[in-house]
Amino acid sequence: MPLQTDTLTRRIRFAPPQPIDQRIDITDSDLALFEAIHRHGPLPSHYLFAFTGKSHFNSHQHRLTKLYNGTAHGAYLVRPSQQFASFHARYQPVVYDLNEKSKQLLIEHGKLSPYIKRLDPFLHRLMSACVGASIELSCTPRGLTYIPRHAILKRTDSPMELPLSQFVPQKSLVPDDVFGIDYGGSYRFFAVEIDRNTESIERRKIDQNTFGKKLTCYIDAMKILLTDEAFDAAEALRVGLINEVVPHDQLLARAEAIARQIVALPPVAVRMMKEFVVRFGNLPDDQAWHVQNLMNALLIQTTMDGEEGRQAFNEKRPPNFTGTLRRRGEPWPDLSEEEAKRLDEAYRSGEY
Repeated sequence: MPLQTDTLTRRIRFAPPQPIDQRIDITDSDLALFEAIHRHGPLPSHYLFAFTGKSHFNSHQHRLTKLYNGTAHGAYLVRPSQQFASFHARYQPVVYDLNEKSKQLLIEHGKLSPYIKRLDPFLHRLMSACVGASIELSCTPRGLTYIPRHAILKRTDSPMELPLSQFVPQKSLVPDDVFGIDYGGSYRFFAVEIDRNTESIERRKIDQNTFGKKLTCYIDAMKILLTDEAFDAAEALRVGLINEVVPHDQLLARAEAIARQIVALPPVAVRMMKEFVVRFGNLPDDQAWHVQNLMNALLIQTTMDGEEGRQAFNEKRPPNFTGTLRRRGEPWPDLSEEEAKRLDEAYRSGEY
């Protein structure tokens, strides 16, 4: 297959893979760069060159291109399309990421970690990967050992287990990454926050995330860990260990008020949310939101409470949720040719 070029006869770096007719034998250097991408995330070619230990960069680039093009049986690397969105993408090192075939190869060698990574935007993941890779590459010549995130998460009793809910259970205190350094018998662990100068230091609304709030959470967590001092309910509320502080003489009244509020909610939805917390409480935020959206759609389709909620909203009255399940009705009649044509025209018109 001829090389794809642009109008100036330059090769197109974001062209789709062009399979070659040669056999690709995976080497130890290939496995090393696969593991580096798996540890940190998508990495530019010059970072991968440092992990392979090769002496000639040109041969390294040719090898990456061959792994990207692959054979008729598939390739081993991908070039994320998001990297070519910038105007000067041609003059930047190409970024590579793993695909299913390279991940399967890591599984066969027992090198694939089972822990789920955060699904952040591409530029955020790229910056986080470059930071982690730079630290690991700096440790090796100094005789230090870099401890990656998955090695920390294997220790379920480790204080760096994510999220840090046992100290400051706030959503803002979920680091972008964690790593450790083995100094030859002594260890130090770090939590990393990646900021591309897109997050405000402070905001007027207290419920919005800010870089300053993240730093404050880390300060509170370190104070609890290092001082082991007791603190009162007001301090526990401030750092987020508890949700509410109620005086003792008002405790029963507040509990009854919460119970009345729960009773007024759709009973099936309340039960479903309890199941959601029990079964999916440890999922990453993006996956948890996806599961909750699926549950909401299921509740609307299978109960009458969804219809009651819409009617109550339109009629400006309090809803009367009963938890009644929908009965299976008769199937929809088949459309005639004229009705199908009219429905298709209405759909294609873009008015619906």
